[in-house]
Amino acid sequence: MLEETKREYVEEESDVLNHLLSNIECNKSTIMNSGAGSGKTYALIQCLKHVVSKYGNSFKKNNQHVICITYTNVAANEIKERLGNTDIIYVSTIHERLWDIIRPYKKELAKIHLENLNNKINEIEAYLDTNSKFTAYQNLTDEGKQAFVELMLNEANKTTFYDLYDLKAKEFKCSIKESIDINYDMLNNVNNFKSLVNKIYKREKYKKCIKETEDKGIDKFEVTYDARYNTDRLEYFTISHDTLLNYSKVMIEQYDKLKDIIIDTYPYIFVDEYQDTNKKVIEILSSVEERSKNSGRKKCT
Repeated sequence: MLEETKREYVEEESDVLNHLLSNIECNKSTIMNSGAGSGKTYALIQCLKHVVSKYGNSFKKNNQHVICITYTNVAANEIKERLGNTDIIYVSTIHERLWDIIRPYKKELAKIHLENLNNKINEIEAYLDTNSKFTAYQNLTDEGKQAFVELMLNEANKTTFYDLYDLKAKEFKCSIKESIDINYDMLNNVNNFKSLVNKIYKREKYKKCIKETEDKGIDKFEVTYDARYNTDRLEYFTISHDTLLNYSKVMIEQYDKLKDIIIDTYPYIFVDEYQDTNKKVIEILSSVEERSKNSGRKKCT
C-alpha cells in the first residue's frame, strides 16, 4: 500500500512538472499552488535547469538572463546551492533585483523622489490640521501657527528641545517653558507636543531638501537604496525596502520603455514563495506581462 501511494505521488509530481515545462514552452505564465513540503522548490529548480539547458546559448548570444526572485536571502542562497554554478540565472531577493533594474535611471528616480517628498509634506500638513492630538495648535490663527513654527525652528530652540527631550513629562514641561516662550496650552500633553514639533521638523527637512534640489538642479542628486535599514531618510535621498517597492512600481508602470527593456533582457522570470510576495511586486509583474502581450514580445513568469 505504501509503495503504491509513493508511486502515485511520483507520477503526480511528474505530471505537474511536465505541465509547468509545457507552459514554459508556450510562454504561458503560471502559478503553482501547493502546501509546504510538496516539492515547489524542486519544481522551480527543474524549470530553471530546463530553461538554461534549452535556451542558454541563445541567452548568452543575446546578453539575456533569467530572473529568479525569492522572499529572503536565505532562500536565494538555498536555490543557488541547489542550482549549481551558472551565470545565466540571477537569483536574488526582489529588492536586490528591482534596485538593479531601476538604479541606472537616476533622473527619473530623482523626479519620483521629489514627488514623494511633496506627498509626504501634504500628508504631514493634513495630519497636523485634523488629528485631535493637536487641538491646541489647530486653535491658533494662521499667524499664530506660523509664529510657533518659526519659534521652534530657531536653532537655539531646536537644541533646547532635543536636550530636554528625554526628561519626564513634568520636568520637560517646566524646563522648556523656562527656556522657550510657549503658549501653556501647547504643553497640556507633553507627548502630543513632542509629536507636533517632530512633525514640524520633519516637514521642514523635506521642504529644505526640495528647495536645495531646485536650486542646484535635479541632476546633482541621486537616490540611494540602503538595504541595512527599514526606515527612509528621504531628506538625504536614501530609501529603504518598502519605498523601493513603491518607486519601482511607479517607474515600471509609468515608462513603457523600461518595461520593454525588462522584457527583452529577462525573457523568463521565476518567483519563489509567490504567496508571500508583496502585492506591489505582483502588480509590477502584471504590468510587464500586459506590456509583453500588447507589444507582441515573448514573456513568461
